[in-house]
Amino acid sequence: MNIKQIDVSGHKYDICDAKMRDAVADEYDVLSTYRQGDFCIYNNVVYRCLEETTGVWQETKWEKKTLAELYKEMEIMTHISDAFSESKEYAAGKYCIYENELYKFTAAKTAGAWDQQKVVATSVDAELRELNANITTVSGKIPTKYAGSASAGGSANSAVKLDNSAGSAIQPVYFSGGKPVACTHTLGKSVPANAVFTDTDTKAIRVVQTLHFFDAGDNCYAYVERTGCALAGAAVIGNNNRRIASVSIETNTIGAYIIWCSGGGVVDLSVELIWLPL
Repeated sequence: MNIKQIDVSGHKYDICDAKMRDAVADEYDVLSTYRQGDFCIYNNVVYRCLEETTGVWQETKWEKKTLAELYKEMEIMTHISDAFSESKEYAAGKYCIYENELYKFTAAKTAGAWDQQKVVATSVDAELRELNANITTVSGKIPTKYAGSASAGGSANSAVKLDNSAGSAIQPVYFSGGKPVACTHTLGKSVPANAVFTDTDTKAIRVVQTLHFFDAGDNCYAYVERTGCALAGAAVIGNNNRRIASVSIETNTIGAYIIWCSGGGVVDLSVELIWLPL
């Protein structure tokens, strides 16, 4: 902005006043070349140049400006940038004021003297127009629907699965194919008959014992008992090919419990037994 140095703060001026016109800008001169952002007075009206022009007056290359607008723009300029300083470095896109005109740097500039090759004259209006144009462009690219959504504001196809519900307060869920599925059993008593739980009671007695298993075809079995205790669980130790198939109460005279293990044959296995005092 090449407005001449004036103090417009708190004052109203009549543009027809010759002194005021001289203070703001010069009368339009057909022999002069005007760049974008330059000001002139034509037929007692202040104009700002929109694009480089010279010679006969061309209305399309100018825009009218009031003193109030000019003052407001000067006030905004002081918030956008400070006056150019030779001791500062400027990055591309930064602003400065040089000889009362607003400039934008088109390339990075190191500290030093003014370099006209690295700046372009601009104005508050021009920057606002560019900003509004960019906002409009970006706004036009924002989809009204989420990616893959069947309706505006609806869930994307990749998230529709999360709209489904399953299970209940006593029935846990797991995810299959991204969808929640209710577990077969509830948190009540409908657990499998052969379910084995690890008892966390501090009174539980854990014993590792070598048991002699008898052959029973595809499985083998062993008997265990402990006076005053109930067997709460059992697990084979150190043999990945064997696992406890089930534990049942044996009422014959041989023992209190019978442990069934996968795999046939007669074998001795180390088994961890969990006893609960009765």
